[in-house]
Amino acid sequence: SWKIKEAAAGQIAGFKLLRGSTPTGIFAWISGPELIPSNQRFFIDSEPSTTNYYQLIAVDAYGRPLPSFKALAQLDDQIPPEPPVNIRGKIMNDGKMIITWDKNTEQDMLGYRVYMANNPNTEFAQLTSQVVSHNFYIDSVTLNTLSKKVYIKLRALDYRENPSAFSEIAIITRPDTLPPSAPVFKSVQASGSAVQLEWAFSSSPDVQKHELRRRPKGEDQWSVLASYDYLETQVYGHYEDQVAKKGQQYEYQLVATDDSDLQAFAQAVQSGIIDNGIRPRIFDPKIEADRRAKTIDLSWKYQPQSELRHFEIYRTDGTDMPQVYQIVKPEAAIIKIHKKKGITTYTFSDDQLQMNQRYSYQIRAVYERGAQSPLSDLISINY
Repeated sequence: SWKIKEAAAGQIAGFKLLRGSTPTGIFAWISGPELIPSNQRFFIDSEPSTTNYYQLIAVDAYGRPLPSFKALAQLDDQIPPEPPVNIRGKIMNDGKMIITWDKNTEQDMLGYRVYMANNPNTEFAQLTSQVVSHNFYIDSVTLNTLSKKVYIKLRALDYRENPSAFSEIAIITRPDTLPPSAPVFKSVQASGSAVQLEWAFSSSPDVQKHELRRRPKGEDQWSVLASYDYLETQVYGHYEDQVAKKGQQYEYQLVATDDSDLQAFAQAVQSGIIDNGIRPRIFDPKIEADRRAKTIDLSWKYQPQSELRHFEIYRTDGTDMPQVYQIVKPEAAIIKIHKKKGITTYTFSDDQLQMNQRYSYQIRAVYERGAQSPLSDLISINY
């Protein structure tokens, strides 16, 4: 409502009323397109904001505006804003913490207060000495603590400083800057069939996995032999390497990785399957005479390993011990390969013969670096 001097009332054609949210902000007409009658001394604002600045303009008969001073009117507001939502944040490696959240939509928002604790069940400390007007907050936290997580909650306040309820608690993880404790090899034993490895796992509680790696000595590239996910109670581990190449020296390494991808390495150890030079024996040797072709035909089965060089054919006619008679390349003697079982059938034909003679044969597989199989069973035939 308002008053004017009665002496000037006859010069007033009507009134217009403006409203703004701040004294210096943008003012809008709220009294409508028509002038308020000159004899009216009140106006009802049916849709006010929480904070309102009003200005009345008297318009004379010539359309000239005569503005009043601005007047403040506030509603009796006891309704707090909604609690902030979608709180998230990150702590950098230098300890700087950045928190952000969705901005409230209430028109009378004053700002926010931020609270922090290292345990969600303890009292939260207020971080903000003043109300934060924007929807982010930057602070620093210590990294030298056993508490891996920081717990954050917020309150929103309006211009009457009505506080909202606390927001839901947001959890922010401190960065892990320390690698886990290193695993330790306890025992390495080599035999002619395998390398036995035993170790103690890393004792750090944040370790997520261990990897056992191997590489040939002198090479750079590691290959993963086994991977072990987080084990709550297991302290020791064991692995039997049966697929290493005989006679080859290897380096073995155990790597622990924590939940921040920081790694710790056991001191590498060297070992390898001991090569005694003995390879699998030839089996199922057979012999038959082909008198039409004037040959004695041998066949045998074998499961060749890598680096097989050749076969040695031993022969005797009974006058002395069997001696090396022929060298046969594997690729020249193959007649059949059993792919599923890895067994190959080989053959050799002997055409250097004399009639009415008894011949005996034995066969041996010879490998690179001097390894060889035992002699096969002795097979004989009368020719």
